[in-house]
Amino acid sequence: MLIKNISAQNLNDAFEIISKNGFGWAIYRLPGSDDLMLTAGKILESSFEDKPDSSFVTAPFYSKENNLRRIKNTIQYRLTDPGILSDDIQAPFYYLSQNIHGTSESDYVNMVQNLIDEIEKGTLLKAVPARTKRISLSSDFTSLGFFKKLLNAYPNAFVYLMSTPVDSTWTGCTPELLLHIQDNEISTLSLAG
Repeated sequence: MLIKNISAQNLNDAFEIISKNGFGWAIYRLPGSDDLMLTAGKILESSFEDKPDSSFVTAPFYSKENNLRRIKNTIQYRLTDPGILSDDIQAPFYYLSQNIHGTSESDYVNMVQNLIDEIEKGTLLKAVPARTKRISLSSDFTSLGFFKKLLNAYPNAFVYLMSTPVDSTWTGCTPELLLHIQDNEISTLSLAG
């Protein structure tokens, strides 16, 4: 697919198309790059064995089928000026409708102890415990504003903002090279997992 450069004026038009079609979307920056990429399209399910393509791929934390989710690259733009991500941008954000409760300290301590027990038994070789923590956000918080702060704070990381009707809205950054595909070979550098 041809990747076109986009201006601030046309970015809202692109998000209007994304919203009308109920597309998932992601804006991301590769490490060491100044350009942002916007990709949007239908959310497709695929297995780990499917031939990879240039879709933006996510994987749910819990899936019995071990399926991946892909944002099909129906719309793809290069944002050569990160400054176009102004507060006037009308991006369609998707959020969870359910209320997620934080993990209590005692529940987290119990979970860690259970993982230690399983490692000592030899059932697990490695585990990375995680917990949910609820925080209050300031009234002027926006997902796009937080994304812009990550872009500025971590110029050498993969930084993304993704919003889909299936997975809700996620943003983050990582120094890890999750997957690199070249000449039919896949390499990875996964620090925590």
